[in-house]
Amino acid sequence: LTLYESGASITTPGGEGMEWHRDGQEGECTVLVSLRDVEGDQGELGVIPKSHAGAVADKAEDEEVAAGGEAERAAVWYAYEAGRPMVIDARTQHSVRDNTSETTRCILWYIYN
Repeated sequence: LTLYESGASITTPGGEGMEWHRDGQEGECTVLVSLRDVEGDQGELGVIPKSHAGAVADKAEDEEVAAGGEAERAAVWYAYEAGRPMVIDARTQHSVRDNTSETTRCILWYIYN
């Protein structure tokens, strides 16, 4: 695997989360890691199980996930544990909730292909 893209997702208190999206194509993976524990109100990560299966769209052609729709109701939500990376197929639909806490959330992300 080769590192394709990396960055940091920083959300200050009261900041907005992210819409449902995919990070890449078949053969790519996303690694997400936090250096501090992230509580639920800081903005949990949601993933839609099996949403990568058969997905061929690249990140510029995301399928819409309707708020409150069937796909969103199937989502599994995670709060990060410091130093424990989460690895997902880059085609997996995922989102981040708003940061309603008084603490800034910082997630490092890496996309490999």
